[in-house]
Amino acid sequence: ALVNARCDVNLAKSNTMTPLAIAASKGHVEAVKRLVAAGADKSAQTKWGTALQIAKDRVKDQATLAELVALLENLHDAAKDGDTEAMGRLIEAKCDVDAQNNYGKTAVYMAAE
Repeated sequence: ALVNARCDVNLAKSNTMTPLAIAASKGHVEAVKRLVAAGADKSAQTKWGTALQIAKDRVKDQATLAELVALLENLHDAAKDGDTEAMGRLIEAKCDVDAQNNYGKTAVYMAAE
């Protein structure tokens, strides 16, 4: 309902948790799909990491986690993790290699860290 009302899908709570990070942390795949489709920033950093990093830490069901990983894969996390296969898939899919996360870091910068 909130997505249909054109609410800001990237608006973070005071603890920096975005709607995408909250949905991912609870394993709510359908909510994650809707938020991503509405333009939620998969690279947004919370104090616990990105939505993908939070899901990997908190979601215990492996099938749910696999769905979330497929939905939340992003160039910044792939670069940080040194996942060259994921980076290749994302670059081939024309993801913006110059995009900056909310700390102003590009994926290239994160790969070099």
